[in-house]
Amino acid sequence: MGKKNVLIISLFPLHNGPRIIREIDILKLKYNITAVGASAPHDPTIEYYPLVKYDYSIADKIFRKLYRIITGNLYTGISFYIDRQFQNLINKVKPDYVIIHSPVHLPYFLRSRIRKYKVIFNAHEYHPLEFDENGTWLKLWGKYYYQLYRKFLPRVDLLINVCKSISEKCEAEFGKSSLIIPNASGYQPHLTPSATNAPGPVKIIHHGGANRERKIEIMIEAAQILGQNYQLDLMLTSSHEEYYSDLIKKAEKSSNVKIINPVPFDKIIPIINQYDIGLFNLPPTSYNYKVALPNKLFEFIQARLCIVVSPSIEMAQLVQQYHLGVVSSDYTAAGIADAIKKLSFADIEQYKKNSDMAAFELSAEKYMSEFLKAMETI
Repeated sequence: MGKKNVLIISLFPLHNGPRIIREIDILKLKYNITAVGASAPHDPTIEYYPLVKYDYSIADKIFRKLYRIITGNLYTGISFYIDRQFQNLINKVKPDYVIIHSPVHLPYFLRSRIRKYKVIFNAHEYHPLEFDENGTWLKLWGKYYYQLYRKFLPRVDLLINVCKSISEKCEAEFGKSSLIIPNASGYQPHLTPSATNAPGPVKIIHHGGANRERKIEIMIEAAQILGQNYQLDLMLTSSHEEYYSDLIKKAEKSSNVKIINPVPFDKIIPIINQYDIGLFNLPPTSYNYKVALPNKLFEFIQARLCIVVSPSIEMAQLVQQYHLGVVSSDYTAAGIADAIKKLSFADIEQYKKNSDMAAFELSAEKYMSEFLKAMETI
């Protein structure tokens, strides 16, 4: 018997999205994969169709804009042009599974209850509250996504969520249980905890996007409170140029804070392995921030670091359950500095060892094996 066929659909680039990269890497060993997204997959052997082929026609865009102006709502119906394009793709690929990463595509693959493929919705977050701090967005897109969830979540064959909080919310509001697959990193068996930098300075790393909503300046202020026996390096990608420039200016005023150049995705974990502490403070300015369980937390684990996080529900629970580090009392610079200051060199070394012991248990390989088993049972 030949390999079964999997069709992956995403609104976003496929070459640099960690969640999709891991999904493709594990599935390609067992399935034939065809992918649709805003960029080609990282693996050139994967059959790829550009997302632009499945975008609204000019007539669709005009109609939807007029509908929004007249009604004040987003049009929730399908585009017959896009539907025809996807049906042609289905006829060509003949998928056994369709994995959808964006809720806007759910209607096109779940309209008919009589279909020859199974639909998996791999949700990266809780979409109805993605930007809930923005009232205008919430009334338009939040309402739209909520309607999609209410209508289509019960119909999907497998729902995947990134954390327990979102899984529980989907079950409570839409009656749909889900498999929890966090954004875990690949297991790094060759890495061990680096020697703790005693007697100092303690080396602290934070990496990720320079997004204003994350209030990265709070971590800079915490380093200023900690003083010269601590060094904070920020490995940032400049997704918001103005904010990135502001952070550079703030860092230049601090002798123990540096902004360092980002490295390719596959180099992050080996590079940060040389540090003592992985730090992430994420003020709960939105629902998804409140329950965030981000890539970087799992990258800290694979790098075998002591971890310090803010009291975000999911991050705090994971850090405490596996004894990976400490949780600050609040989201302020003073609270973060106080949590770090209480760590002795012996504490840091022990938490690094605990990260090492938990590395496989909290790896992509472990979680994705559960994904494969779930696929085979639907």
